[in-house]
Amino acid sequence: MVGESYNRAPEGRIVVRGEPHIQVEKKLTEAAKAGMLVTCDSNDYKIKKLAANTMPIGWLSFEYTDAKTRPADFETAYASGDIVTVIAGGNFDIYAIATGEASTGNDV
Repeated sequence: MVGESYNRAPEGRIVVRGEPHIQVEKKLTEAAKAGMLVTCDSNDYKIKKLAANTMPIGWLSFEYTDAKTRPADFETAYASGDIVTVIAGGNFDIYAIATGEASTGNDV
């Protein structure tokens, strides 16, 4: 599959195509935005933003998280303590936040 570039996410979504195979609810232990990679925190039920030398478990979802918890838009961060959905498992393209050597913080 050839990768594609998206200049903006579809209205109200970060998944631009496909359906994630894995959708799991977890408790967020720090503020984070939809589309960020996340990792396990103190146990398997808690997650936090991906940090150096940690293993990602998936992306922080927007549209698959319960509407009662979800912020007004995907550019607004979830709060620490929110129950959110982590998506993973392939079969989808995502509009995500990229950070690292080849990007500037919060580039998409």
